[in-house]
Amino acid sequence: MTYSFLEGQKYQCIACGRCCQNWEIHVSKEEEKKLLQRDWKSLAPRISGVEAVVGDGLLLFKENKCIFLEPDLKCLIQAKCSYDEKPLSCRQFPIWVTETPEGKRITPSFFCLAVLRNQGVHLKENPELSPEAIAKFAISPVKLPINLLGQASVDWNEFRKYESEFFSILDKKDLDLQRQIIAIYHRGHEIARAKVNNREIKPLEESVSAALKETHVSEPTKARFIRAIFLVFIEEATLEKGKQSGSSFAFSFVWQTLKMALEWGSIRISALGHEFPVIEVDKVPFDWKDPQLTELLNRYLKNLVFRGQVLTEQGVFRGVSTMMIAFSLVVWYSRFSALANKRPKVSLEDLETGVSLVEKLFIQHTKGVQKLVSEGLFSILLEILMARQPVATSLVLF
Repeated sequence: MTYSFLEGQKYQCIACGRCCQNWEIHVSKEEEKKLLQRDWKSLAPRISGVEAVVGDGLLLFKENKCIFLEPDLKCLIQAKCSYDEKPLSCRQFPIWVTETPEGKRITPSFFCLAVLRNQGVHLKENPELSPEAIAKFAISPVKLPINLLGQASVDWNEFRKYESEFFSILDKKDLDLQRQIIAIYHRGHEIARAKVNNREIKPLEESVSAALKETHVSEPTKARFIRAIFLVFIEEATLEKGKQSGSSFAFSFVWQTLKMALEWGSIRISALGHEFPVIEVDKVPFDWKDPQLTELLNRYLKNLVFRGQVLTEQGVFRGVSTMMIAFSLVVWYSRFSALANKRPKVSLEDLETGVSLVEKLFIQHTKGVQKLVSEGLFSILLEILMARQPVATSLVLF
């Protein structure tokens, strides 16, 4: 079996306890049964009053912390039972395993603090990621043939050619990060449309050059509506899921979207626990020439491509659109974080917050995000708002 790792990415657990907090930890039926059979009243008096430590396929959380997280940030299951009794989702985090025709790809989640900060050893040198360990992990297989858009599909080898083009764009030193993401969007658009219409695909350099000639930025209101639709949906339907009825969600979603798009009053960002004046967010500078900010964002985008985030059931072009939205949301959550912390501009810490929130969204609500991008009313809105390629610029620059 061949294993491949994203070049330059490091990881080694720093025992920060971050993955045990503000998170859903899923357990299988078998894991749930084993945990419920343990005499936790004897093993851990501090949770003796808890009727159940697990339910509905999730570990019990109190005050947004796993009930098994000790004050010293150690795992009670591992301390009192064994490492192998920890749920698979705990043992595997932060690693994703994607099975492709070429072998298994190993990529990390950027919700992990060590991954965010690129701390530790290179993935392929990490003893925790030995073939024996990886063999026990859950695997996400690539479905073949790969759908580009509509009825257009390609085999793995052809997709790899396009994927390598995305990486080459992200490696272009003469392009800033904003232009790189615009070029990727245009390239994905070019490939998908050419395949659908049975026409020849332009050479990469010609396609990138055409993308970079685009200077038009669509009207600010349209850009704000794009931002508002996705940001408010994520806040209302995913990060705050289950807390509202259908009718109250619909009303709240429409009202919050209008407020943000038209810059009325303030909006509550539940993920940060603050309410922000909408008009102030645009004023928070994001320094696109800051090497620390661009290094993290570039590394994160490469990770999204490598782990197959663009391989959605609705097609690669939809996947590229989702990646663009993720990029934009990272920047906006970063700006909200800077406002919450009263910083004059986005800092590396703010960007880490933005990446973490979007990564949490991808890991725990991937299907919901893909559904948002591909189905129903949101699909119609996306098609209208992104019908012309220049809107790609506004998506990045808003």
